[in-house]
Amino acid sequence: MVAIPLALRFGHFTPIIAYCSLFISSSILYLFICWDSFKLDKSERGLIPLLVFLLILRLAFLTMQPMGSDDVYRYMWDGRVQAAGINPYRYAPNDSTLTYLQTTRLPSQVNHADLKTVYFPLSEWTFYLAYALSGEHPWGFQLFILVAEIFTFIGLVKLTRQLSHSPWWVLFYAANPLIILQFSLDCHVDALGFPFLLFGLLFYFRKNLIQSLLLIGMSLLIKPTALVLLPILFFDQKGLANKAKVAAIPIAIMLVPFIPYSLGVNPFEALAFFSKHWFFNGALFSLLLPMFPDNETNRLVCLGILTAFLLALYLGKKSFNIKIVLSMLLLLLCSPVAHPWYMGWMIALLPLAPLASGVALAATASLPSITFVSYQLNGIWKDYPLVLVLEYVPVVALLLFVDLRKKRDGRWNRRDES
Repeated sequence: MVAIPLALRFGHFTPIIAYCSLFISSSILYLFICWDSFKLDKSERGLIPLLVFLLILRLAFLTMQPMGSDDVYRYMWDGRVQAAGINPYRYAPNDSTLTYLQTTRLPSQVNHADLKTVYFPLSEWTFYLAYALSGEHPWGFQLFILVAEIFTFIGLVKLTRQLSHSPWWVLFYAANPLIILQFSLDCHVDALGFPFLLFGLLFYFRKNLIQSLLLIGMSLLIKPTALVLLPILFFDQKGLANKAKVAAIPIAIMLVPFIPYSLGVNPFEALAFFSKHWFFNGALFSLLLPMFPDNETNRLVCLGILTAFLLALYLGKKSFNIKIVLSMLLLLLCSPVAHPWYMGWMIALLPLAPLASGVALAATASLPSITFVSYQLNGIWKDYPLVLVLEYVPVVALLLFVDLRKKRDGRWNRRDES
């Protein structure tokens, strides 16, 4: 793992080829780390120094330019627009109204500059602060993510203690190459949502419902991925009052901050366009594409299948922790868009219930980086069928024949210890 930042900084290779090669090869090593983590006892001796080392490894990427993604330039632009006192949801980056804000780097390096921003308010506030800190350099964004990673580590250690799990299961997240490269190097904003979600679950296990829902709502305010977890909490609660809190508090926290941005502007315009038209690396979507070549029809079919799967999971007899991890895994498998960094939401939950299928996806999700290579070298962005097969077939096989066939999952049961 330590070779990753050194090779990317000083290696004499085409940067994106080095990035892809290290991403895939280190993901194979990750599987061995996971296997060893299963076998270690519950002693924390040696774990904290290792976690400190893994944080220092993340620190080594500070000031490096992102290699696998250009999303950070959208973050910079949104920060710059807000610094000028402009609603970030009002204009697309290439709108002539914002010509006076253009620089040699922005918005020329922003992807899809003809579209308005899709990001949620807490992400936007972070973009503003990071831009105020570092301007048109990524280190401000990387610094915020490093701080988020520290709190994610702390949250995972506390969760494993709360659940009486092996503390070494924190390595399912902390030692994952996808997490290190996609967030510490490439600055994807999802990492900011993980500590909110994990501490929200920690408070939930400690029976502090309001604090839990407030924090989960904050994770939704970064990105609404954890919406699929709310029905699990809803059905877990007893009494209408508590069920109503689960249904109302996180949603209110997610939506109320949009109100100031909504005067004469639809802040969901770009998100709606993205939801209707974008697709990449989707397992079920790609499988059904020959039968439903129409993009919109295929999306509706995927949504219907996901809904059926989730309802069966919510009402089934799996343990609370397994439902949490499986719901996120099913969302990723059924989504038309499954960028590698999206997998981070599931990987962050693996220490609750390290399912074989989830661990497999945490490793095989490195394979779509091959698309990053073809895009940067040849300008071609597309799914490769062989990559999809190699990425998802092991995951689905382990899900069907290992994880879903287990009669007992007692070792991953929720523990409500105070």
